[in-house]
Amino acid sequence: MRRLRTRRPPSSSARRSADAIIALVSLFAALTWPIFVYIFSPSYTPNTGNAMADQKIRLMKEYAHKLNDKAKEEASIIRSRMKKLLRAELHDIVGYGPHLPRIAVVIVGTSAEAVAHSVESVFSSTDRNRILTVVAVIDGVAKDSTIERRFQDIDEGKTKHSHGLLSHVYILKPDKDHGKKLHLVFQNLPLGIGASRRIGVDFVNLLVKEHIDHGLKDKSEDIILLMLRSDTTLVDKNWINPVTAALISPPPSSEEETPQKKAANAVSLAVDFIDAEGNVIKSKEGSVVSFGLDAQFEWKTYSDGNIEFLDSYPTPAVLGSATAMRLDVFNNLPARDNGLRSQFSADMELSLNLWLCGDGVDVLPAARVVVNPSLIPTGQSLITEDELARIGASWLDKAYQAQFFQASSNREALFRAAEKAKDSETLPEKLLNKCRSFRWYAEEVNHDVLVAEEPKSADESSSVLDVNARAHDSKDKADLKVDAKQYLTEEQMKTVKSAKMQSIVYEDFSNGHKEHPHMGAVDENGTWGYVHDASALHKNPPAFQPPADKSVACRKDDHYKMLTEKVKVDFEGHSAAERSAKRRVKVFCVAYTTEKNHDRINTLREAWGQKCDGFMVASTKTDKSLGTVNIVHQGQEAYENIWQKVRAIWAYVYDNYYNEYDWFHIGGDDLYLIVENLRLYLESDVIRSAANGGKEPLKDWEEKFQTPLFLGRRFAEQGNMDRIFNSGGSGYTINRAALKTLVHRFPQCSPNYETFAEDVMVAECFRKQGIFPFETRDELGGERYMPFLPGDHLSYVIPPAEEKDW
Repeated sequence: MRRLRTRRPPSSSARRSADAIIALVSLFAALTWPIFVYIFSPSYTPNTGNAMADQKIRLMKEYAHKLNDKAKEEASIIRSRMKKLLRAELHDIVGYGPHLPRIAVVIVGTSAEAVAHSVESVFSSTDRNRILTVVAVIDGVAKDSTIERRFQDIDEGKTKHSHGLLSHVYILKPDKDHGKKLHLVFQNLPLGIGASRRIGVDFVNLLVKEHIDHGLKDKSEDIILLMLRSDTTLVDKNWINPVTAALISPPPSSEEETPQKKAANAVSLAVDFIDAEGNVIKSKEGSVVSFGLDAQFEWKTYSDGNIEFLDSYPTPAVLGSATAMRLDVFNNLPARDNGLRSQFSADMELSLNLWLCGDGVDVLPAARVVVNPSLIPTGQSLITEDELARIGASWLDKAYQAQFFQASSNREALFRAAEKAKDSETLPEKLLNKCRSFRWYAEEVNHDVLVAEEPKSADESSSVLDVNARAHDSKDKADLKVDAKQYLTEEQMKTVKSAKMQSIVYEDFSNGHKEHPHMGAVDENGTWGYVHDASALHKNPPAFQPPADKSVACRKDDHYKMLTEKVKVDFEGHSAAERSAKRRVKVFCVAYTTEKNHDRINTLREAWGQKCDGFMVASTKTDKSLGTVNIVHQGQEAYENIWQKVRAIWAYVYDNYYNEYDWFHIGGDDLYLIVENLRLYLESDVIRSAANGGKEPLKDWEEKFQTPLFLGRRFAEQGNMDRIFNSGGSGYTINRAALKTLVHRFPQCSPNYETFAEDVMVAECFRKQGIFPFETRDELGGERYMPFLPGDHLSYVIPPAEEKDW
């Protein structure tokens, strides 16, 4: 590394300016010195005997005095300017001191243009005197002279930049001397985000040591490290002020004092986004980033009524786009896994480092950046299963590994990968001995990763928590002694244990109903905001009108035989439940159709719809007389786009009816639902135990914590037993905990995909949360949900090649 100079030689332009000033002063002195000597001579008194001449001499003397005063004033201005220039040159090298420490920026990316755009924003939005260095690491790109020239122009000041309050661009002054601030690193072989960040920080550490060795840095100056993503730009020229205030205390009261570090050791800058049309969308107040057991990041809102008055607030994970901390904080983080190659896996490790081994990370709403999501390759926005295994092996105990890995169809492979990762040279070791536990993180910081902890003895009570609550009241100790297998089969218990219990407290996910799938419905006149009266049909049921031609309706075929011999309606159980004093489960039923099939709707309403506590038909036209609702969805109205239609339906149901019902069933307009049997099944000990995490059956459907349940007729997608889904033919039934989870996760579940296979998509979305289709067959193995025509179920024969059977 070249030795650093403490002083710089003057540039050629500065030398030319100085020579010109000297020449002008010399000429002025040569022409006027005789006059000034004569006039300012102490013995000189104007008395020529000519009044006019004496007056001219007096005026000349006064003018000479004024010239002298002017010269003194100009000289003072020149001296002031020279002092400022010298001071600016000094600040460019050593900064302003410990109370306004310099920053080191590390930017990593795979696109040279994206990295250059971020680098430009640093120089245009930051006082150059506050910049120690900007390290740009271009991962997976070979050295290129064109790219080098692009970055050299930025470093030489040929793009917009600032010194103190002065903002300018040097294009026509190539001789203007700017100190070298930018260090460019090409990595021909891609190393990934984690390793590339550390390469950048290693250079910063070497530069800091060099500055200290040459007397250019006070040891009390804490360098601020800014991690900037390559899809991110700084836009606010004052961003550095709140960051400094958060990480460094105010200036000392005396020269002997040094600034004291503040409690916050890391901050994330608030993030605004560029949408598809190029508009900057400001993030909501209180926006934070979290992740659940699926290990995928998601935006959430920090819940505090005074959020607009807070200078900062905690976030469970770094926002990723721009994170700042003192350099020594990063250097002391224990986990540095070079195997984390994607952007988000490196961010997850950084988040866990800061929370479990440090003092956490806060969001600074006063310091903002703008993100262009299109600049980050899709592969970098996902955490691979190999990376998930490495994170699990580093930070999680066996119990939490099981919870994290269960949402994957390759969970056994993840366990093997986690064991294999322990042989990796860069995998962090013994973090459980150095840092707080992951359970502490779940209980105190990120409730999205909370899981039920089974008691170790009968004297201990169970604790079930989730994202909305610190803790749930302890269960009755007598309940813990119940053998849950008396209610659930081994397979059912496995399904229940894979799902995390959820709070059923309503949360608003609509974002103001400004975008799909929460746009809502329109009335007959096309007016937005229409809310259907779902209980109207149940309160005022129409009389059933049998078909006039009974010969068609009552043909003695396989359909008739199936319905009369195999299908039984439990009228006796239904009547007994109605007479009971217990509150019956409330069921909301929804069918979907289009306007051309509205002639089917009266049959649904008369035959079974009126038996549901709430009933609605989602259609393309609102008709209050039929109970149809035009729920607007993304994309075209077509069979190939039912997924988007169902997303909008579930969002509408959640937004308007969530708190009024316990269970929700959805199906097409060719559906017949035996509501009596469904309600009795949902009230059974099996379902109430499953909803309580496999323990004693729920006594009240208002219990605040329940297990998400997904009921229906299970199919294997293309014969793949790892991708089980509930067929949409017979419809499927979900409880409040499942509905909330589904709608909450819609933004991460193929939000723009178009397909007819909505049932497969819903199952995939649930699967990511560890929620799998529940076994619903009766004690004799009979199916409760039948997706085909009645006669087809009666005559169906399993093919010889069972793998071809659904």
